[in-house]
Amino acid sequence: MTILIILVISALAVSAAVGAIVVAGRDGYRRVPRRNMREAAR
Repeated sequence: MTILIILVISALAVSAAVGAIVVAGRDGYRRVPRRNMREAAR
């Protein structure tokens, strides 16, 4: 039972972190023009 609880908590933490990263990435992508993104990728 303890292992199941740990797995559930870690899954929730991972999903929350991924959601925060996706939101932050979307905001950054909106602010920066695509040309600059391509140059930064180089």
